[in-house]
Amino acid sequence: MSMEKYKPSQEEVAKAEAMMTDKQKRMSKQREREINAINFETALKDVCEKYPEFSEKIKNSLETLQLGKYHNEGPKMDAHLSLILTTLEQINDGQFHESLKDAGIQEVMKEVAVRQKEGDPEKSIVNPALVDYTFLHDVAKPDCLTLKIEGKKKGIEITWERWKEIEKAGQPYQLDGKPIVSISYFHSSDGATCPVPELLNQLV
Repeated sequence: MSMEKYKPSQEEVAKAEAMMTDKQKRMSKQREREINAINFETALKDVCEKYPEFSEKIKNSLETLQLGKYHNEGPKMDAHLSLILTTLEQINDGQFHESLKDAGIQEVMKEVAVRQKEGDPEKSIVNPALVDYTFLHDVAKPDCLTLKIEGKKKGIEITWERWKEIEKAGQPYQLDGKPIVSISYFHSSDGATCPVPELLNQLV
């Protein structure tokens, strides 16, 4: 068995981590974050080059604030998308959350998330369609921001340009002097859901 094809089991990884010192664990986590950041930037560049008409929308979506009880991976949407890519890479490496022990479900997830690299059948990669989806599925969010204001029941719909003005003032974020407690991505004036750009419909 070649080293390139060999992937340690979750049990082997856990055993190796248990033998590491605290300093080694910190260094390992730091290295993991650096690798994830490089993978994210590479994937972002590739998707923007593949869909240049969506490049600006994709980059705007990364800057969209996450404020509220949902999507708490980080302050902005880039953290949400980065976690999706990291999870896909972990599936490619045969690593699953400890709560997912069913081998059948794991196999189904691998069938969906993993593909053989073109021209190199010995190497597996994350399904390119899922990488595209990661960056495209939230592109409409900057266009349908709704602010929940402290003391008010009804949300206030705003444009992306208006939000950037609010953001410049810094935290804690306020609208007309009143605290913003959460942000959602829904404009009732546009119907039941955020309108997906017509261009995106053409990609489906």
